[in-house]
Amino acid sequence: MARARSPSSIEAEKLYQDGMKLVDIAKKIGVPDSTVRRWKSTQKWDENKSEQSKKKETERSDKKKSNARKPKGAPRGNKNAVGHAPSTPKRNKNAEKHGAYSKIYWDALDEEDLQLIDEVSGKEEELLKQQIAMYSIRERKFMHQIKAFKEKSEKGFYVKSVKKKSKKECDSENNICNKVEETSTDTEYAIKGLAVLEAEFTKIQRAKTKCIDSLIRLRIANENYDDLLNGWKSKAESMSTEKNSDDIEDVMIYLPNNGRDKK
Repeated sequence: MARARSPSSIEAEKLYQDGMKLVDIAKKIGVPDSTVRRWKSTQKWDENKSEQSKKKETERSDKKKSNARKPKGAPRGNKNAVGHAPSTPKRNKNAEKHGAYSKIYWDALDEEDLQLIDEVSGKEEELLKQQIAMYSIRERKFMHQIKAFKEKSEKGFYVKSVKKKSKKECDSENNICNKVEETSTDTEYAIKGLAVLEAEFTKIQRAKTKCIDSLIRLRIANENYDDLLNGWKSKAESMSTEKNSDDIEDVMIYLPNNGRDKK
C-alpha cells in the first residue's frame, strides 16, 4: 500500500505547477531544499504538470518578450518630420496632469485671477504677519517635541521603531506547522535623534527671523515712500505758488479819446 502524501508536498507541487522555483518553495513551506527536490523526483511533478500551467509559462515568457525595452522615436536619419509644423497650438495643456508645476501665462488669466493677484500683492505686511504667527506655532510644537523626547529617552537610547514579523515553522517528519511571531526593536542613540529635532527647530527660527526682517524692511520702505511722496507734493505746491506770484504784473490799458472831450 502506497504511503499517503503529506500536505506540505501537495502544497509544494501546486506551487511548482504555478511556476515557482524550488528554492522559493522550500523557503515558503519551511523545509530544506533537498526535501523539495526529492519530492519533485519521486512524485514525478513534471509528468503531472497540467496543460494550464504550461500555458501560463508560455504566456509569461511572451509577456517578458513584449515588455523588452524598445528604442524610442523614429530611426536615426529619417526625414519624416521635414516640412511639417507642430500640430498642437502654442501653450497647449494636453500633457498637463495636475497643474502643480505648470507655468502661468498672464494672457491666459481671467479677471478674477488678476483681481486676486492684485489683492494679495497689496497685503504684503498682513501676509508676513500671518507667516510669522505660523512659524511661532511650529516653533512652540518643536519645543514640546524636544522636551518629550528628552523625557522618553533612557540611558542614552530611544526606540526608533518596532517591527513585528511572523513566519511559519514546519516539522517535516510530523507534518506539523506552527506560526511564530517575532518582535524586533530598532534603537538609536538619543543624541542623534535630538540633533535632528534641534536642526529642524533651528530652520524654523531662521525662517521666522527672515520674515521679521522682511517686515521691518517693508515698514521702513513704506515710511520712506510716504515721506518722499509728501515732500514732492509740498515742493510742487510751493513752486506753483512762487510761479504764480512772479507772473503777476501791472497792466495799463490805453483807451483812445476819440473826441469824447469835445462837446
